[in-house]
Amino acid sequence: ERAICNLCGVVYSSNSKYGTGHIDRHLKTKHLAEISEANGDSDLSNFVYSKANMRKGLALYVAAAKQPFTFGDDI
Repeated sequence: ERAICNLCGVVYSSNSKYGTGHIDRHLKTKHLAEISEANGDSDLSNFVYSKANMRKGLALYVAAAKQPFTFGDDI
């Protein structure tokens, strides 16, 4: 059995007795940017906490998810 990287075409063994660590390492070393982009990951190094924005986000979540108004009391 073989696994072929959809991004670069490299062929790897996909036999379950060998595991999938080599495929995971390939993706993380050769295609990290593509994987991060596909997963919607973003750089959080410039994140700035804002209490007002967090309160607004929590209120929007409570309303959209139809949670009880006491939902945020435990947070």
